[in-house]
Amino acid sequence: MIIRPEKENDIPVISDLLRLAFFNQPYSNNDEYLLVEKLRKENALALSYVAIINDKIVGYIAFSPITIDGKKLIY
Repeated sequence: MIIRPEKENDIPVISDLLRLAFFNQPYSNNDEYLLVEKLRKENALALSYVAIINDKIVGYIAFSPITIDGKKLIY
């Protein structure tokens, strides 16, 4: 397995992967990919990585800062 930062040409595959991951799940409107797209466009993703097996993206993780009680946090 290879884990690396996302690249521009990964974005459509990431969106498809997110739609598939949340499809028909309770408490999901299946629009999580739109949140990631918005965070990406606003340069609000602190980390955005893909997992690759046999040249295919099989996993994705992203982190963005949050503010709680006026304190900016990132985990």
